[in-house]
Amino acid sequence: MTQEQEVKKAMQSSIDHFREELKNIRTSRANPALLDVVQIEVYGSKMKLRDIANITVPESRQLLITPFDPSNINSIAKGIDAANLNLQAVVDGHIIRINILTCHVRSHPGLLSSDDYVISGSHQEA
Repeated sequence: MTQEQEVKKAMQSSIDHFREELKNIRTSRANPALLDVVQIEVYGSKMKLRDIANITVPESRQLLITPFDPSNINSIAKGIDAANLNLQAVVDGHIIRINILTCHVRSHPGLLSSDDYVISGSHQEA
């Protein structure tokens, strides 16, 4: 592998990492990618949330989670709370609702610094 190919590979790795980090930046709009990092303890092992439930956006500021197996609903709610995403899962029968609060820089002073961290840290991951 030439040096040019190695540099291109490292740059692409940095870009891919940056794109993944951008998915986790919270805005006022609901995005199912916010829950990509959530791991749920079901059936004796940890599984990704998207593998055991359907995640939809019925409104611009709400996520709706419908488990494939309704008996897992409490495990899913606990897993979302344990993920430390500052999201509150509300069990509503056989579904889970997550309301996304509006974000304002004035009310969330750490928001800009965390975004700066994502941007500056992405080049160090490669």
